[in-house]
Amino acid sequence: METLHLDDISLRIDKDFEYQFKDYTNSKFRVLSTEFYEKPNPIIEIYDQDKDYWDILATLGNISTIKGKAKSRKSTLLSLIVASAISGEVIEGKIRSNLLKNKQNILYIDTEQQLHHVSFNLHRVKTLTNSTDIDGSLYMYCLRPLSPKERNILRLSDYTSIEDDNFLFIINQSDFENAEDCNGNCE
Repeated sequence: METLHLDDISLRIDKDFEYQFKDYTNSKFRVLSTEFYEKPNPIIEIYDQDKDYWDILATLGNISTIKGKAKSRKSTLLSLIVASAISGEVIEGKIRSNLLKNKQNILYIDTEQQLHHVSFNLHRVKTLTNSTDIDGSLYMYCLRPLSPKERNILRLSDYTSIEDDNFLFIINQSDFENAEDCNGNCE
């Protein structure tokens, strides 16, 4: 094991910082105040009656999170968003999606709800879209019975097997951030 003095450690840190700073100074990832960038395309919008305006909820290529207290109707909101994305129609006069017609496959993974409730959400989307063949564009999974480790393996294989998908909806974000799953079992 190498013994280092404080001065040696400080010198190494300074060299590493200087190298990284030089590497990123002229990087293509740098954002400059003198540049103006193209506005991303909105893919989900919600109508604001007070402003008589469509507010952007999500844009293509970005990640959005819906957060709320228990029983605050997050799953219902997701059902409305999914229905709009699949149908290409304005749902309930409030939610619209701007996806290309050939890019409307959706992967919906629920790690929190029981099978009955996941099925209920699927049927809600089917009713809202007036679709007879929703299973061809909505790939919905109930992963509550699996451990967090099993969920990660299954998610990766399912996600890579669906072509042209635009969304990945996941319920219960905390399930992905820690080793304890939403049902209270330790992994």
